[in-house]
Amino acid sequence: MPIDVRLPIGSDEQGVVSMLSTSAESVQQQIRNILLTNPGERIFDASYGVGLKRILFETNNQLTISQLVERINQQLRAYASFIEIGDIKVLPDSSDNNTIRITIDYKIKTLQNYQDTLELEFNNVLTI
Repeated sequence: MPIDVRLPIGSDEQGVVSMLSTSAESVQQQIRNILLTNPGERIFDASYGVGLKRILFETNNQLTISQLVERINQQLRAYASFIEIGDIKVLPDSSDNNTIRITIDYKIKTLQNYQDTLELEFNNVLTI
């Protein structure tokens, strides 16, 4: 049974809007949205979002990484209270200064004993 719309919005071969079918998929999508949304971008809630795209254009050093980990932690506590946050790692790619890898370990509070890890890779190379 569908529980949420899959983003980006698309459709299947019958023209039906693509849906997520599990709570785990929905939670991962919500975490991605928090990471990728810039503060001020969400109507009626200017503080929502990590603003990851903005941060990627900062100098890739330990201070920036520490600030990013704190911002992710703060935003997930505020807007994803349905998860228990475990470890958050932000690792620069040693072979590419334009790339970072983010790993977030978490538990979904309403799903007994369900643990997951979201792994994302971002780079600041703009492609059109």
